[in-house]
Formats: sequence, structure tokens, C-alpha cells
Amino acid sequence: MPPGVRLQTIWSAKGQSTNIQKMAEHLADRLAGHSSTQDGLLALMQALVDEQFLKSADLYGYRGRPIRLYQLNDGVVELSLTSDATRYQCNVCGRISHTPGG
Repeated sequence: MPPGVRLQTIWSAKGQSTNIQKMAEHLADRLAGHSSTQDGLLALMQALVDEQFLKSADLYGYRGRPIRLYQLNDGVVELSLTSDATRYQCNVCGRISHTPGG
């Protein structure tokens, strides 16, 4: 791994679950009524690639050596700042997000 590029683990088989693993397990439990698996998360990641939310890109570290990894597609994913008027807290999981539909 080139210095300056950080690899994010998406699934941990032992020890504490990763953040994305916790979200996938919560989503699977709420929508399907059962826990997600590593294969389920890989299928979700592949769907994000197929729908072009993730893209394969050469990422460069401090020394200019590239490595090909997936990253968010900035042409498809839009981030915006929120305010107190548009903030929403989920009554189920407590996560704070942008107002639904807003």
C-alpha cells in the first residue's frame, strides 16, 4: 500500500465489527429480518459498482505510486451541508441525517 493511501476494511470475521459491517447488518435486519453476511455485503458492494456509485480509480500516495481501489463516484454521489432546520434523528437507530424527502 503506498504511503498516504488508507485501506478501509469492510468486514471483520473476528473482533469488533467495522462501521460499514454494522450498518449492513442493521439494514439487513430491518429490511429482511435476518443478519447480513460477508457475501451479502460483497453483493451490495458489487451492486454499488454496477450502479456506478463506486468507481475503480488509481489512487496515489505521497510518493506518486498508484494503486487501483474503489472510491465514491463524485459524479453520482452528492454531499451537502445540513442545518438545524433540515436535520433528522431516526427514532429506531438514533442516527442523525438529512430530513427525509428534504
